[in-house]
Amino acid sequence: MDPGAESGGSYAVDVLGTLASGLGVDSRESGRKAMEVVRARSPELITLSEQTGEDLVTTSAGFIDMLLASLRSDVELPWADFEQRSRDYGRLRAAQGLPLESLIDVLAVYRRATIELLSRPIEGQPHYDEIIALAQSRLEDMTERLTTAIARGYLDHVGEEHRARESEMYGLAAIVSAMSRSLDLLETAEVALVEALAALRLSTGAMWLRERSAYKLAHTVGLDPDQVDDFARQAGPHVKAWASALGRSESQVDRVSGKEWNALRAQLRVRGRTVGMMTVGTMGDRVFGASDLLF
Repeated sequence: MDPGAESGGSYAVDVLGTLASGLGVDSRESGRKAMEVVRARSPELITLSEQTGEDLVTTSAGFIDMLLASLRSDVELPWADFEQRSRDYGRLRAAQGLPLESLIDVLAVYRRATIELLSRPIEGQPHYDEIIALAQSRLEDMTERLTTAIARGYLDHVGEEHRARESEMYGLAAIVSAMSRSLDLLETAEVALVEALAALRLSTGAMWLRERSAYKLAHTVGLDPDQVDDFARQAGPHVKAWASALGRSESQVDRVSGKEWNALRAQLRVRGRTVGMMTVGTMGDRVFGASDLLF
């Protein structure tokens, strides 16, 4: 073994720990500097913070604190706390509608900002390359753990949302089943359609009731009279589906797409019997994926 190499390695560990400890005292200033990069790379996060009043500098400082702590060998890291904070962050951002890719990108920004903060005081000093290489290795490990925790929190929310949607659809199936016994079919159909639109954050849809082998239009929301026929032709009961899925609520959900409409169509069933067909959609660019089909 090369004694000089061993001495240099120990020196790098000590210097890195001292730097991390000193920078951790003023991580808020570090967070403020990181925000300039976040502003350029993730403007949607900045817009969201302005709408909600969230202090993103504090959030940034919190992550930089965790990254700096991973560089110290003289303290025992509170991994459970770090991972829980990151998981809660992922869950919150999922609820706010931010894409997971943006969260991972922002975390990479914090890692690069931390490297920059470390490099400035020791630039041109002995063992500079060794110290920075050690820092990069440790930060990559830490970033990987935080990314995993954020992703788990994000998926926690997505899973909860899917279960909630599936539960809502189970209730909708029960509502539609009751239509066959209801004296006011139109009112009952309206309730089912409005609830589905709210669950999927849409504003346009139509409900058809099954009468023998045909479907009769029962109610529409958000459609002008001259749009109803086009909507039915492009996304109604008889349009071929692009993709389908079946949830626990016995409701087959299809993705349908026409010249103007992108839509989800639920073939509502109770005990294996189709009792109605409901389509909700948009003329916008929204593409319904696998997660939407599983509500």
